[in-house]
Amino acid sequence: MMFNSPKKIFLTTLGFTILGFLIQVILPYQANTSHGTLSNLSQEDSLALKGQEIYQKAGCQYCHTKNLRPFAWEIKRFDNIEKTGYYPEFTAQERHYDSPALMGSLRVGPDLSRIAAKLDENKLRSILNNKKSGNAAASMHKYGYLFNDDGCDMNPLALSWKVKILMNMGVPYSDAFHKSALSRLEDQTRGDALIAYLMSLGNKHAEFSGNFYK
Repeated sequence: MMFNSPKKIFLTTLGFTILGFLIQVILPYQANTSHGTLSNLSQEDSLALKGQEIYQKAGCQYCHTKNLRPFAWEIKRFDNIEKTGYYPEFTAQERHYDSPALMGSLRVGPDLSRIAAKLDENKLRSILNNKKSGNAAASMHKYGYLFNDDGCDMNPLALSWKVKILMNMGVPYSDAFHKSALSRLEDQTRGDALIAYLMSLGNKHAEFSGNFYK
């Protein structure tokens, strides 16, 4: 019998382990990347990629989620149906290149997965600079210091290396994107990078879904 032989037990266990790995890891990944679907989800702007780091360091994910739920009241509050259509919740594919995961843990503040469809850049800048007195959102976001630094913590060389590593891991960045990481961060502040990242959230979804539903 098979179980009387340690060798056969080892080979059977190894075979099931490899099979499970293929089914649970390799095949789902291949399915998600078919037809170039994931190539449309990587950051198009290296400043936005830097902004993702600022988003994490500022702890935005502790009060804000990026997991819009398919409820009418939530979509109406946190999204713009005319721009993103009627199925706008944050999908697993959109989280594919988030490392670490930035979905968020609490809904203390609004969901940000479709913030680009809800607010414009000037509104976001005003909120983060805490310039509107009496505005509840502005009073809770005292991040004006992010716009007053002199390139502090931007470190374009580190971002360039990060892009190169991500490219080697299969993220579909181009060589031009890699080269832009050095020049794009010049004369930019951490606040500018954070806004660029926020304005990328839901932007591509709006481009495709909104036009489709119209």
